[in-house]
Amino acid sequence: FAAVVPASGSSALVERRGPDMCVSPPPPPSRVAPLEPLAFPKPREPLSVFLLGDSIAADYVPALALELGDVARLSRKSGNGKTSRHVLSWLHHALAARRRSERRGHGTESSPETIATTQRSSETSVATADELPARIDVLLLNCGLWDIRRFPGKTSCFVALDVYEANLGKVLQLSRQAVSETGKVLWVSTTPVDDATHNGIQQCFGRFEADNRDFAAAAARACGENGVDILDLHGFTAALGGNQELFRDHVHFHRNVGDAQGVFLGKAIRGRLEGRSGMRALRNCSVAFQRSLATVAMPAVLGAGLHLYRVVRIRLAR
Repeated sequence: FAAVVPASGSSALVERRGPDMCVSPPPPPSRVAPLEPLAFPKPREPLSVFLLGDSIAADYVPALALELGDVARLSRKSGNGKTSRHVLSWLHHALAARRRSERRGHGTESSPETIATTQRSSETSVATADELPARIDVLLLNCGLWDIRRFPGKTSCFVALDVYEANLGKVLQLSRQAVSETGKVLWVSTTPVDDATHNGIQQCFGRFEADNRDFAAAAARACGENGVDILDLHGFTAALGGNQELFRDHVHFHRNVGDAQGVFLGKAIRGRLEGRSGMRALRNCSVAFQRSLATVAMPAVLGAGLHLYRVVRIRLAR
């Protein structure tokens, strides 16, 4: 028999067993770890797309931002990028400013200088800034329309063709430092020029499509040497229709043309971003599944092996 009586001098209960009582030992603690919930990666924040271009970009930015949607957040340099010399100088100083900001212990997006110079257009809802964002996943670049200007009394373009090509090579090399480790630099080809339309309106300087094509070939060579993809906005725009239907002034386009350009660029960027982020998400899910599988399966395998070992040992003892 078994009886439970208070121990002397104590309020604890003590179990008293009879001499013939067979008591089973308590079960061993479980060796199987508790199941943990599957750990899937958290949703990514929108990727960052930064635009460094000329005044043509102002017309396609609204549609581009809408086309990117929740895949990426678009921002752009305030003002006009101007010539290749200006772009090279600005990028050099912007990178130096971002490095100084990082050494102070915070990214460019939170620095007082950027907050003071950042504004948001009510029409486009695209942030503009005088500094590079702390993180850039895609950097869109273009310059050329300012370079190909021909002023009266001059025999060459405002920026010589060979100088333009050399400047672009340096710009593309610096751009690699501006984007994240897995980021991408994309060149946007310069939009078409109609000689009669442009030079009939603009009297201070001229632009010519022949120069535009020569500079586009130089840009293509620089991009090829630096492994940079080209988004052919020139070819897309030229295929939209007659020049009289495209331009609202000497070089800028009507709103519907700018909208079409923004959709074209947005789809091209989305294709690259979704493909890359999709592969990254697939890899992340695969790693998370493998870790979760190991967490769930390994204790069960060890438990089954221990049980088998005990069964074999008992049978051999018989």
